[in-house]
Amino acid sequence: MIEEFALAVKGRCYKNFRTFIFATQKTVDIFSKMEEDYEKDFLKSIYFGIISFSAKIKREDFPEWQGTKYLSTILGSNWEPLFKFCYDYIRWQKLDVREILKARDAFEEMKLYDKHADRSDEDLQKLFNYAVKTESEVRDVLKNIERRLNNPDDIGFYSYGKLAAYLVIVGHVIEFDYGQCKSRMIENIRGKGNDISSDLLFLPMYELEGEEKEELKTFFDDLAESMNFKASKNDFSYDVNDIKGLYGFVIEEKNKISGNHEFICRYDVEQLVEMLFHASSEQIEDFREILFAVYRYAGKADFVEADVNTMKEILELVQEKLNLQNYDIDKIQIKCALLVG
Repeated sequence: MIEEFALAVKGRCYKNFRTFIFATQKTVDIFSKMEEDYEKDFLKSIYFGIISFSAKIKREDFPEWQGTKYLSTILGSNWEPLFKFCYDYIRWQKLDVREILKARDAFEEMKLYDKHADRSDEDLQKLFNYAVKTESEVRDVLKNIERRLNNPDDIGFYSYGKLAAYLVIVGHVIEFDYGQCKSRMIENIRGKGNDISSDLLFLPMYELEGEEKEELKTFFDDLAESMNFKASKNDFSYDVNDIKGLYGFVIEEKNKISGNHEFICRYDVEQLVEMLFHASSEQIEDFREILFAVYRYAGKADFVEADVNTMKEILELVQEKLNLQNYDIDKIQIKCALLVG
C-alpha cells in the first residue's frame, strides 16, 4: 500500500503534495460520514479515484460530470473510478449516503466484467505464480478460490479462462480435484455470452500437452456452452427498424459496456454497413447517436484496440460502397453515412 501511495503522488498527482493532501482530506471527510462498513477494495477505489480527480481539478477548470449514474473512469481511472457521490461532495459539499451503497453495487458489477480484474486479486495472483509457492500455500489458495466461487459476484468473469488453465495445470502438479471449482464456474457464467468476449476470455496462451491439453479444451468447451455464445453473436438482427431499440439498450447498459471496454467490435461490419445503406437519414442519425453514447467521452485506453479497428473497417467499407455507386440512396443519406464513419 505504501508503494501505491508513492506512485499516486508521483504519477497521478504529478509530485504535487497539495493535491495529495486535498484528496486525503476529502476522503477522510467522506469516510467519517459513512454509516455502514464497506469492502476494502471499494474504500481503496474511493481514495484513489479522488486522488486522480483532484489532479484533474488542479490542472483545469472544475470538470463537468462524465460517466454513468454512479461512477466515472474518465474522471477517475480504469482501475479506480471516481464515484458520483464523491464528485458531488467535492463540488457541492453534499453527501447522500443512500447513493454510496448503489455506487458500491455498480462498482462490484464493473469488476465482474473488468478484463484486468485478476491483477488486484491476491488469490489468483498466488495461483498464477504457484511455481514459487509451497504445496501447502497453493492448496490453501485453491480452497479459498473454491469457497469464493460459491458467490457468483466475487471473481471477475474475464479471469475464468486463465483460472481454468491453472486449475488444470496445478491440479496435475499437486493432485488437486478442481471439480467443484469447475462446476461453480460453469454455473456462475451461464447465459452471459451476450456480455463477454469469447476471444478475450479464451486467449490461446497455454502450452499444454496430452491429457492436460484435452482437459483444458473440455473445460473451455463447457464454459462456452454454458455462456451460450451463439446467441450472443446473433443478438442484433441488423434490421433498420431495430436501430432505435439498440440505442435504448446502449443507454440502459452503458455502465456494463464501459466496464467491458468493447462495443462495436462485437458486431459484423459487413452487416452493419449493409444496414446503413438501407436506413433512412433518421435511422442513420440514431445509429450515430449510439456511437456517441458509447465513445463520446472515451479515451484511447478505455476501449480495446479491436473497437478502433472495427470503426476503421466500417469507414472503409462505407467509402468503398459509395465509390461503386451501385446503391439506391439519396445525398442526405450519403452525408449521414459518412458522418457515421
